[in-house]
Amino acid sequence: DLAEKYNLDMDSVKTLEDLHDVLVTIKENEENCWPVAVSAGENIRNWGWDSLGDEMVNLGVLSDMATDTTVVNLYETEQYKNLVTTMYNWMQEGLIQADAVNTTETATTLQDAGTAFGSFVNLKPYYAEENNANLQNPIGTVELIPALASTDRVTMALWSIAGSCEHPEAAMKTLNELYSNPELSNLYMYGIEGVHYEVIEEGAVTNGQDRINYPDGVDATTTTYRKSGTWLMPNQFIGDIWGTDLPADYWDATKTFNEESQKSAAFGFSFDATQVANEITACTNVVNKYHKALVCGALDPETTLPQFNSELKDAGIDTIIEEKQAQLDAWLAEQK
Repeated sequence: DLAEKYNLDMDSVKTLEDLHDVLVTIKENEENCWPVAVSAGENIRNWGWDSLGDEMVNLGVLSDMATDTTVVNLYETEQYKNLVTTMYNWMQEGLIQADAVNTTETATTLQDAGTAFGSFVNLKPYYAEENNANLQNPIGTVELIPALASTDRVTMALWSIAGSCEHPEAAMKTLNELYSNPELSNLYMYGIEGVHYEVIEEGAVTNGQDRINYPDGVDATTTTYRKSGTWLMPNQFIGDIWGTDLPADYWDATKTFNEESQKSAAFGFSFDATQVANEITACTNVVNKYHKALVCGALDPETTLPQFNSELKDAGIDTIIEEKQAQLDAWLAEQK
């Protein structure tokens, strides 16, 4: 609504510099609306690097994940300095939520209340359409970074069989059913048909699944089954799609998005942190002290980054990087 109100051409926004001009317009005309909102103290999680297994702390990364296989300290790179300097400048201009570091609110809540214009998120196909079903103020999206894929995007251990499992064969049978049986997948994702959801359009999805929604008299606040995010489920692609806003090719578009994303040069590599566990603990404490505040624009990079990196070196980041590089080199050699 604000983009339309001020005739902002969001399709032309391709870079942070382009976005800056838009945010200034909002700042100058909307007194009670933050141009950039932050979710629970986190502004930007990733800006094109491969964290090689520790996305929240980034202890040794590939800064150019598509082509480079040299592990570096992210916090010493120009890439990181430029990003946090931009955020600091935006904070000085009043473009970022003033209490960004300490807020417990979500950006979505602020946007829906009309007190924030936008926020940084990890996108996927039809992100806006999916979220707008639950929002009073509809949102739109602008892609600033192309789709990137690293190993930790596909190895989150959401579904696995524990080594201590008493009945691993039975557990595997259950997993097989969840991954392959559409009826069971729907039951797990959405609950019981006729109680927690109803079919509103049969065969609405391009591969034959139905479109579903809450039955009459039931909504998100009264349902007795919590509809979890479908991305958490073993195989969302065999299930139905929810609501009236998602297009029929939702699952196909998501598959294409995943398959065509730019793969990291280290895609498939998984870091074993056993040998540097103490260093990782120490460095994590340092990162938690500085990183989110820097990315929120709350700290001056000119004075903070030297101190940040000094403390990281004292905590052992070089040892972590050396170990990551050795393991990555060995893995790359095996791929030839």
